[in-house]
Amino acid sequence: MLMSYEGGFLTPGQTAEILTLEPQLTGIFWGHYDQQVIGYNVVLDGASRDAGNAGFTTTLRPGLLLGRVSSTGKLKQWDPTATDGTQRIAAVLLHSQFVQRVGSNADRFIGYVLFGGNVKVKGLVQASETAAGITGTTYEYTVRSQMSKAFRFDDDALGYSVNNPLLTSPKTTNYTVLTTDAGTHFTAEGAGAINFTLPATPTKDMAFWFTNLVDQNMVITAGTADTIITFNDIAADSVALQTSSQKIGGSFKVIGTGTKWLFIPNVYDGQTVTVVS
Repeated sequence: MLMSYEGGFLTPGQTAEILTLEPQLTGIFWGHYDQQVIGYNVVLDGASRDAGNAGFTTTLRPGLLLGRVSSTGKLKQWDPTATDGTQRIAAVLLHSQFVQRVGSNADRFIGYVLFGGNVKVKGLVQASETAAGITGTTYEYTVRSQMSKAFRFDDDALGYSVNNPLLTSPKTTNYTVLTTDAGTHFTAEGAGAINFTLPATPTKDMAFWFTNLVDQNMVITAGTADTIITFNDIAADSVALQTSSQKIGGSFKVIGTGTKWLFIPNVYDGQTVTVVS
């Protein structure tokens, strides 16, 4: 059954939610209203749940990330581990919404969702998290990457932190890579060997690039031992270009899986990659 988002079907407390809609919106997006891509009267799956809203999981919080069920086209809470289409972010809910009627799930025509525009990272809600905000969460960089084509974040409006090498950072000495460097393309350009040390935690979907531009050793070392996945090794400590006459031009893309750093090499035929376990 499809239920409209009108006063006739409000549960106790929802009238107040409608009256506070404007403050909710300003907590989710920034900039002028006409800069946002707002969707009206889309269908929200009555089976949606906001697990992080403890004790009230059938009430979806403003700012909740939504995916789209492939088979029905309905919006539902975003679930990065799902396989039904909702593993891809499709929209952001712009007001609180109750998804049951008389104790049963009820699909809803909802008033407002955001399909694109300027969003505040502190206003976004993941169903798996009890607190609003994506910074420091398990799926922070998954969210940033998936939303980067249609959304701009208030803390990174130009998208430097997503999985695109938008910022090149030359290094001439050893460097410890920071989580705030996410999305950076590092180049080794020193007069001697350079060692890049990765962050201790391989945050899911956090990515970096490393390219050797000189005839010197370039070593990439795990911040935590045994957390590199590379050729024929799921628990390596470092990966390097250090074979004579085979160093220049080799490159690696490094992506966090949540528990390991996945190395994707971009090396020329004949270049030797040295792995240390």
